[in-house]
Amino acid sequence: MRQALAIQFDLARRNGAEPNAGRHLRRWFREAGFAEMRLTTSTESDAEADATRARAGDARRLVAAIRPRRRALECGIATRPDLESIAAACRAWGRDPDAFCLLLAHRGGGVATIETPRSRRGDECR
Repeated sequence: MRQALAIQFDLARRNGAEPNAGRHLRRWFREAGFAEMRLTTSTESDAEADATRARAGDARRLVAAIRPRRRALECGIATRPDLESIAAACRAWGRDPDAFCLLLAHRGGGVATIETPRSRRGDECR
């Protein structure tokens, strides 16, 4: 599974994205001029075996998707055997009776309170 994440992160960076964006949010908001902020998060978990198998199926389909698979091969990030091994690992994880998935997510609109230096001066449109 670590290899799958490494490939996913590498592909994201090659596409101009930051897969660890959550680690940078506070700085990015501060640099954009937000003086005060409250970030909210939510969690999602798969505690039931059926939900875990479904999550494993989603991961396996992501590995098998034509576009990212082709890009990973073209960029030399992974080989066909690597991708097949990752898909097999996803299937095995989904069948493991002790498998559990917990996701911590920043949801869109999670900056609940925003105060910019400009708004404190009172020269904004209301």
